[in-house]
Amino acid sequence: MTKRRIGEAVFVFGASFLLYAIISPGDVVGDTEIRWDVARSIVEHGGFDIAPGSTQNAARGRDGKYYSFYGPGQSLLMVPAVAAGRVLMALHLPLATSPDLVGQFIAALVLFPLFGAGAVVMLYGIVWGATGDRRAARWLAVILAVATMHWQYSVNTYEESQIAFFLLAAVWAIQRLWSTDRVRYLLLAWVMMGASLSFRASSIVVLLPVAGVGLAVDLSLHGQRRLARLARWVLLGVLCLGPFVIALGAYNFVRFGSPLQTGYGPAHTAMGQGITLFSTPWVDGLGGLLLSPGKSVFLYNPVLLLAILGLAAFWKAHRGLAMMVIAAFAATVLFHSKFTFWSGDLAWGPRYLA
Repeated sequence: MTKRRIGEAVFVFGASFLLYAIISPGDVVGDTEIRWDVARSIVEHGGFDIAPGSTQNAARGRDGKYYSFYGPGQSLLMVPAVAAGRVLMALHLPLATSPDLVGQFIAALVLFPLFGAGAVVMLYGIVWGATGDRRAARWLAVILAVATMHWQYSVNTYEESQIAFFLLAAVWAIQRLWSTDRVRYLLLAWVMMGASLSFRASSIVVLLPVAGVGLAVDLSLHGQRRLARLARWVLLGVLCLGPFVIALGAYNFVRFGSPLQTGYGPAHTAMGQGITLFSTPWVDGLGGLLLSPGKSVFLYNPVLLLAILGLAAFWKAHRGLAMMVIAAFAATVLFHSKFTFWSGDLAWGPRYLA
């Protein structure tokens, strides 16, 4: 990677970060408040429980305490901000506020813009790597940064920008693997995919087509020793993804007594008065996500209409990357079309597609 390319990537990252930091609301909102409660619990007494009755988005654990059903990723990410808020307030600074608000201000102005900008620079790297066209890379990075839902989710502190960063980093690493055949990129791809799982378990819906297409293209590009190459993918996947899966299983077991129980199902069944997690007819969900006047992904990301027009050219020039994008998009749309809460409300647009 040339110095010029690195310099431009740093500029794209810095500009995106400053933009998101400047327009940040300065606090955490929505579901992130619940994850903040978990982070505070970790800092204060090394636990994961939250106060009973503080939210519906929790379930009673095997020890009688209440636990958020969200993944631990964002809570762990905010632990330094929780600690920083307490340290700053302990200095007796003339601030008429609380340690939580100081910590949330730090998280909103630093942590979330960092990941939002990181996703932008990852797309920049993917486009440049695929086309060698700096101008195209710049423009697509700008479009992602300011003309899609990514703008909203880089400043409102939900987990979408963090998941976007990890997934795009995985795609970038796989793309580098295709062109260089260096094993370190495969290691990085698996680690990034594992990290995304810690933020939202349903990321597996996107990870499967990304990894599957990545492997298929890798095997087609390097026809010799396909069995050894397949074994490398599987072995490194187990070594790199395995620790994240084990940690998530342990996290679930400590809270609910089963490595497969996140608490999501019981809590939503209780909230919905018996409605299960996947009760939406596919036709209704697909219509809502793609065509509805309130939640259509095209309404909140109109640039996707132009992307459809360029799909044939994209397929012809970069078939492997095109297959990965199409498969990942189709998988996440189909999965969330069946999800009872497909709209992701209360939220800006269909946030599960952000």
